[in-house]
Amino acid sequence: RDGLRFALHRLTFPRKLAALDRLAESMPSHLRDTDCMCRPAPERILLLTAGSRDHFPFLRRRILAQWQEAWTDLGFERPIPGITDERVEMTGVDDAEAFLARAGEWMANL
Repeated sequence: RDGLRFALHRLTFPRKLAALDRLAESMPSHLRDTDCMCRPAPERILLLTAGSRDHFPFLRRRILAQWQEAWTDLGFERPIPGITDERVEMTGVDDAEAFLARAGEWMANL
């Protein structure tokens, strides 16, 4: 209704939970005030972002850098595994139903 675009990202990480715990602690300080995150499963973070799709690559690079730092700080071996990013967007009112359905699935950790 307000014309904003939203995207929900499901970031999936390898099962080195100590590294993900560290990332989850530091990540909020690297997000914009309009971004929100939660961790519905031990190996997943959901990230809600507002704005243009063009802004996410910058945020993703910051998240990846934090992930790599957390991994190496804890002494895990290289190579540092990557993260998987799935995304659903709501660019208008017509997308709302599908967006909310997918968000509900991801929050339920399906």
